[in-house]
Amino acid sequence: MRDVDFGLSQELITLLLEANALRFGEFTLKSGETSPFFVNLGEVARGRHLLRLSELIATVVSREFPNATVLFGPAYKGIGLVALAAAELARAHATDIGTCYNRKETKAHGEGGVLVGVQPTSDDRVVVIDDVISSGLTKLEAVELLTQSGVKPVGIIVFVDRRRRSARTTSELAGVPLVAISSLEDLAKTLEARGDPRAKAIRDFYEGQT
Repeated sequence: MRDVDFGLSQELITLLLEANALRFGEFTLKSGETSPFFVNLGEVARGRHLLRLSELIATVVSREFPNATVLFGPAYKGIGLVALAAAELARAHATDIGTCYNRKETKAHGEGGVLVGVQPTSDDRVVVIDDVISSGLTKLEAVELLTQSGVKPVGIIVFVDRRRRSARTTSELAGVPLVAISSLEDLAKTLEARGDPRAKAIRDFYEGQT
């Protein structure tokens, strides 16, 4: 896993806290694992917050994958994220980039197919954008889907890597470079610096103590 600079990570964490997108309690993850906290980018739903989110993701795309030609968003949360990124890349970075996403179910009528939006080809440099990574299953499914369509993704960007320290052993997923804007270590550090007692739940989970 390759993390971006801590300044961008802190910007994201501040945004998550303002939007109440970082929740504490008892949550069951897609992997079946129980977690004492939950990161839900779906709570970032107001205009002022979405604007900041778009600025963050566009900055990361332009820095980490400047030659990207298409952004792919796994359904469902990834759909809005690639739209935000592409719009901000056009506005602030003078970069006209395509977007596409997958259907949960193949459509037999109308335009049909699995992919919606720009149809990437083998010549495209596709970057997958999603909210978080925990087990990595959704990202692996995205890579497999694109590969079956004749496309090899050049990168994956997630807003938060919520895996434990022991699972953060590689900077790739299925051979594709993986970049995180923030991580559980960053979340714990930021909350600890603020004297927030909730930092312990994140730190303990990250270190494998819960």
